[in-house]
Amino acid sequence: MYNYVIYVSICRYIGTSRSATYLYIILEYITGGSIASVLKEFGPCDEELIRKYTYHIVNGVQYLHKKGIIHRDIKGANVLVTENGVAKLADFGCSKRLAGMCTTSLEESLKVIKGSVPWMAPEVIKQSGYGRSSDIWSIGATLIEMGRFIGYIVLSIILYRLYVLLRITVYSRI
Repeated sequence: MYNYVIYVSICRYIGTSRSATYLYIILEYITGGSIASVLKEFGPCDEELIRKYTYHIVNGVQYLHKKGIIHRDIKGANVLVTENGVAKLADFGCSKRLAGMCTTSLEESLKVIKGSVPWMAPEVIKQSGYGRSSDIWSIGATLIEMGRFIGYIVLSIILYRLYVLLRITVYSRI
């Protein structure tokens, strides 16, 4: 998927290299680490930094969507920060072109579920497919992750609701 994207808010793809047992994907070197690692080291971001990172993330997602690509795994661990403070989307292992994303059966849906559950949109958990709105939901979850401004209680409530939704969806289909 990296072959299709060249944009300031997206980690740049350099190329690939193959050994006898591994395929190496070579990406732009970004010194600041991920937003998740920044949070682990320094704690929650202040509002100004959240606004700055969110702006970069939204611009990157907007670019992807214009190219017909959905990321499907936006979270702090997949957003890297440059030494200049630019947040860049990375890890396109779950990304997909939008064409053909609708599925008609549970088995098909299970094959396309990708990403990290705490950041997944309800339609993804209900296995009704992915779309641009799924990435927008994940941006919101990442915003909560960055700020923890409301605290772990709200995040716990959100995760619990997602868990309940998943349980209801799975058991209602059995």
